[in-house]
Amino acid sequence: MNKQILFLALSAALAATSAQAADTGFYVGGSFGQVNVSDFSGADLDAELAAQGITASSSTDDTDTGWKVFAGYQFMKFFAVEGAYTNLGEATAHSIITAPVAGTVDTTVETEAWTVSALGILPLGDSFSLFARLGVNFWNADISAVGTGGGVTAAVSEDDDGTDMVYGVGAAYRFTKNLSVRGEWERYALDDADVDLWSAGVSWNF
Repeated sequence: MNKQILFLALSAALAATSAQAADTGFYVGGSFGQVNVSDFSGADLDAELAAQGITASSSTDDTDTGWKVFAGYQFMKFFAVEGAYTNLGEATAHSIITAPVAGTVDTTVETEAWTVSALGILPLGDSFSLFARLGVNFWNADISAVGTGGGVTAAVSEDDDGTDMVYGVGAAYRFTKNLSVRGEWERYALDDADVDLWSAGVSWNF
């Protein structure tokens, strides 16, 4: 009888350990989707130029393709920590200058970010789960502009960087013990603008 009790106790302990292991561990993955930049409309750009004494009519393209690669560790069923590199694509603008001199300016802003986030996870059954993220993003923007006017063309470029928040929500579905898919929305704060990334991706759980 004692041996049977000991065997049952060991079996229960091993089962509990296996169940916990399924909810913890290291994972890597990648996502691909669409980026949208807020506060980058033609009207916003014209207002900024007007503050510098320049009269212009601008048009912008504030959407592009974005992607990221990530790695994380799930410490328990409801919590994980994740790091990622995200390429947030580029936004472009075309400005027709009418004063003080006539000309055009074409501007391109390319942005990338390194992030560290905490994920709160809500399991809904054995395979499906919802999650929310909150973290910090270390971003860098490469800004270049080419201007023409009076028969002269000039090009300038500069870098800008900073540290701001990243947050978002998503859902994941685990097909096998190792393979999962996810869809999510993330917002990257970049100084005086926000960038939204809607993406779908896969992860491999070790």
